[in-house]
Amino acid sequence: MDRAIKETPTLHHRGPAYANASADFGLDARSLDEASPWRIEPTDLILPPSWRGKGARWRLFLLACSLLCTYFLPTTQPGFAGSDTNDGRGGSPFQRISQIGSDGATRRSRALTLRPKALRGCCGPPVEFVWMLDQEATVEQPFEMKILALDSQGRPAQPSSVAKQVDVDLRLSGSARLVDAEASPTRRWKDSALLFKLLADVAETVSAEVRISFPDKEALIDSANIDFQAGTVVRHGLSVRQEGVGSLLKPKLVSSKQPVGEFVELAVVLEDKLGNRASFGSRPESPFFVRTNLSSEVLTMNPASGMPSFNSDKEGIVKVKVSRPVVAEFWLESRYHTSLGDIEALRQESLKEITFKSFPQASTTSTLKPAAPPRGNKPASDQATTMTMTTTSQMPVTTKAAATTRTHRKPSVSIDDRRWHGIAKEVKMAASSTWRSYRQYAWGKDELQPVSKKGKDSFGGIGMTILDSLTTLWLMGLVEEFDEAEAFVRDHLDFDKADEQVSVFELVIRGVGGLLGAHALTGRPIFLDRAKELGNRLLGAFDTPSGMPWPKWNIARSIGTRTTEPTILAEAGSVQLEMRSLSAQTGDVRFREAGDRAMQAITSSGATGLLPVFLTSPGTTPVRPMVAKKALGALADSYYEYLLKQWLQDPTDVFLKDMWLTFLDDLPAIVKPAPDLSEQARQGQRLRIVELDATGEPNWKMDHLSCFAGGMLALALMELPAADLQQGARNATLWAMAEGITGSCVDLWGLTKTGLAPEFTYVKSKEPHDFKPVPHSGKFSFLRPETAESLFYLYRLTGDSKYRLWGKTLFRAIQSHAQVEGEETFSSVINVNEVPSRKVDEMQSFVMAETFKYLYLLFSPADALSLDQFVLNTEGHPLHRPPRTRT
Repeated sequence: MDRAIKETPTLHHRGPAYANASADFGLDARSLDEASPWRIEPTDLILPPSWRGKGARWRLFLLACSLLCTYFLPTTQPGFAGSDTNDGRGGSPFQRISQIGSDGATRRSRALTLRPKALRGCCGPPVEFVWMLDQEATVEQPFEMKILALDSQGRPAQPSSVAKQVDVDLRLSGSARLVDAEASPTRRWKDSALLFKLLADVAETVSAEVRISFPDKEALIDSANIDFQAGTVVRHGLSVRQEGVGSLLKPKLVSSKQPVGEFVELAVVLEDKLGNRASFGSRPESPFFVRTNLSSEVLTMNPASGMPSFNSDKEGIVKVKVSRPVVAEFWLESRYHTSLGDIEALRQESLKEITFKSFPQASTTSTLKPAAPPRGNKPASDQATTMTMTTTSQMPVTTKAAATTRTHRKPSVSIDDRRWHGIAKEVKMAASSTWRSYRQYAWGKDELQPVSKKGKDSFGGIGMTILDSLTTLWLMGLVEEFDEAEAFVRDHLDFDKADEQVSVFELVIRGVGGLLGAHALTGRPIFLDRAKELGNRLLGAFDTPSGMPWPKWNIARSIGTRTTEPTILAEAGSVQLEMRSLSAQTGDVRFREAGDRAMQAITSSGATGLLPVFLTSPGTTPVRPMVAKKALGALADSYYEYLLKQWLQDPTDVFLKDMWLTFLDDLPAIVKPAPDLSEQARQGQRLRIVELDATGEPNWKMDHLSCFAGGMLALALMELPAADLQQGARNATLWAMAEGITGSCVDLWGLTKTGLAPEFTYVKSKEPHDFKPVPHSGKFSFLRPETAESLFYLYRLTGDSKYRLWGKTLFRAIQSHAQVEGEETFSSVINVNEVPSRKVDEMQSFVMAETFKYLYLLFSPADALSLDQFVLNTEGHPLHRPPRTRT
């Protein structure tokens, strides 16, 4: 509004109406002289000719008074009516939100009946809100959407009413965020319009929900999906996968080693600078050709021209097959490049090397070689370990144990892997510096106290951090650090020092699991010997009337307290992987029998699907479930994980797979809201895992511990036979829950000021079940690994870079707010909503065993750890499994 008009005293409060009137009569307010506000007489503009002349100013004054009274003294206050019809009191019968696209078409209209005040002015209170937005957006570029407030006549509503009475809340899913998130909604209002600017880093469908609230009135709610497309393509490459498996949006990437005589698919990968994959859109044909160094005598390419054909997902696909073992190179060539420099640059950028090999037919026995670390050259022995698989359990058993020779390994590195190499190196450096702090201040102790710079014994003083770090050090190629840990295990590990009662569950998953994992990766007998020694000391804990182990045991004296306390489901049901693996590697069946007896005790209770978190005590028979809550977080989590992984460890144990499938069918009962199985909806859907109390009613609480579930579901999608996935809506349900739960867990980290996830928080009981503010009792952070674990599995399943982007956000939060000041190590945090953060004087050993490991593997090439060869226990330690067979 021009200052000359504003300064007219009688029109000061009518500025917006006057602006509209001037536009209607063709007047341009900018033509008024700002230096002489009285040059144009207001009476000439406002009064009819008969009123002008002598006394005109008095008439104008009276008119202004009348208008002011009308403006400030409405005759009727707004109130809600009970029907959608006009009640005869004047004004519009509806208050509603209408959604308008860029093409001008109304997308959606939702109405709420309202009795507005009778209007006598030119613009009234808001009764209709028009939400103007496009349905598509592009990452990297601000996306604008506007909300217009209209009165009952369809005119811009009274600005003062809008700013003071209307509260607008915008909620976004996924990576989308407000550019001006710090500005209040009131400050963003301009006259009768509210402008939002959004940014997103991930190409995904973002759910946007607008809530418009009035004092003491029901809120108006509307939602829309915004498709954020990839930005400008800056990288080109080729993705390799098995024929017919996955898609560019959800590819199941495979190794660069492929079998002779079978078709594999080469998918053209286009990426923007943020790593988002772009499709070819509406192009009628591909602008690229796939070229190779092989002749047509060796290679069959379909299409033969090398021009990718489009599938239903607008992917550019070329299928290739070779007739003999060979190392093949494939690259892209653009039809638009004419200079040799451009052609060679694209060739180097997109070059993909594939080794085609003749693989032997599967048999009841096969030779497995231990995995080599990423680097290292200190040979311990020239004799390699040979392993065979038993014909009964199909689990690898060591028949000839010896230390392996370290060899260099050249991982298969994709375009995306090269991009993330730097962040993987940062995670490795964080683990290395944490190890140095432990070695300096707490060597031989169970845990590091990073603030006071000393150690403490939480597990009997057996150096648990060392046992729990072995597999991480090896996988990261930290050679000197691993050698230090191995020397401790060989020369200084003394189980007789643990002359106190320690958790059996923790000793199995961290101690036995860590030692078995080191043996599985290296083949060195010292790790198996010490694992067997610890397993022997624990066997007495399983000698109970029920078969479920006593919760605590003294491994120095082989004694424990015969408690009458209930058995925790996760503790009794999460020791089987390690005990079975120990039997498979040593040939001593007592370990497997002990673990299996504990599992049989649980199943003997008759409970299936979702189980209560407590069972009767280990000394009570028969075993019965207690009246207790059902949950997927604390007290229950790894029981469900081990049902699936025991089947992977021994595929003949179909009963365990069926138990897990029964649990899967029950899982939606604690997932809120109900999973939307449509492809478009699940892209941005957020699913919370809550609890059921003893009566079956929801307890609206979500534990961070439950965030492992997304990874477990992704692993199931990789492994389950098609016959199981095709039953009902299992496949779609698995996809929806794996993605939706993992997205919620990432949101849990972003919920706090530090970006660190709280231990738990509460969830609103009404859809969309947003998180409530973190309660005081849940504000601490142990730097738990569950979200990073799920990101790792989801990336392995899909190849979608958004999971790496989210993982980077997690790692940056740990770096920024969990690192001890002046030290190179990390600690738990007292309050995730305090900046700067206050530290707890502890670092859990699982930070080294899992948190850093899963982040490192997330950013590393797939062959840094083969999920075809190993299954990870609940502490992240890789144990041998039979080769994967897909059916």
